[in-house]
Amino acid sequence: MKIKSEKMKNVLAIVLIMAISMIGRSQIIIDNNDMPHPGDSLRVSLTTIVPVDYTLTGMDTTWDFRSLEALTQRVDSFVNPNQTPQIYWLWFTPNITTNLASPLRSSLFPGVMVTDGFIYYKNDVEGYKDLGGAISYQGIPIPGKFDVPDKHYAFPLTAGSTWNSISFFSISLPGVAYLSSRRERNSEADGWGILQTPFGTFQTLRVKSTLIEHDSVYIDSLQTGTPFIRNTTEYKWLAKGTGIPVLQIIHELGLVTAIYRDSARSLLSIQPKEPAFPVQLYPNPAHEMVFVTLPDVYKSVKVTFFSTQGKTMLDKEYHPRGKTMNVDLSPLVSGTYVVEVKAGGKRFLGKIIKNQ
Repeated sequence: MKIKSEKMKNVLAIVLIMAISMIGRSQIIIDNNDMPHPGDSLRVSLTTIVPVDYTLTGMDTTWDFRSLEALTQRVDSFVNPNQTPQIYWLWFTPNITTNLASPLRSSLFPGVMVTDGFIYYKNDVEGYKDLGGAISYQGIPIPGKFDVPDKHYAFPLTAGSTWNSISFFSISLPGVAYLSSRRERNSEADGWGILQTPFGTFQTLRVKSTLIEHDSVYIDSLQTGTPFIRNTTEYKWLAKGTGIPVLQIIHELGLVTAIYRDSARSLLSIQPKEPAFPVQLYPNPAHEMVFVTLPDVYKSVKVTFFSTQGKTMLDKEYHPRGKTMNVDLSPLVSGTYVVEVKAGGKRFLGKIIKNQ
């Protein structure tokens, strides 16, 4: 009788372990509570060295990205829209039109320095939507609001969910520059499972989005206008309560970039101690030449192009007379390159695509 009792306990223990295992690997549901909140400051690492199997997906999948190594880091921050310039509220009304904002990390206009840039979002039970943004140029507020919000996610988000949006905005700085953008996004939650990164292990839902962007930029001072089409594929792994994706991989014309939640790491060998260096590269994609605009005039500027495998492909020192200089791309074959710009003890890392 005692033996049967022990066997029964063992069977129950096995059943319990199996049940816990099944719960641990069950599909999650993402909703508006899992998105960023005002006051969030979320550190991420970035790298262009990404495992080749990142496109693989399925139901109850295990993705192993523990080998990712950061090339640089940044902090994505979010604020309440009522903390942004009040003049912007004419287009983005706090708690009505929008309930979340994020400081713009770079200028919308290549070569044109603007201030007080913000991107606005609406996060509610229906979805997480990009509403557009606003900037200030010489004290003048310039809005760029999408006619239809760019829907990043539709809630409740489960495996198999699909959604799309087509959005357009334009911004004009009279006598200075003009920018327009038409963005078409088609998305699907195409898998779920366990994701492993250097930051930890997460139960996730995977979202794949394809974006087609028709952009046009015209800089009056350079008398240069550049229309171009960008085809981008985004892969995002979402987890409960993490705000932004725990991993996002962006594929654009051969260049693959991974952005993932991470803790602070020592990157002194590859990242400058100084604050972000606001260098602009345009047009992108480029053909025979790319313009490099720095925030100030430097006596010496070193520009290096690396292949996506890290090999030095072009390395040259310049002595520009102004903030903008021309870099000849004719020595490079078509492809995607990581660009390093060094000047005045500061360092910038970016990417450029060269077409025929």
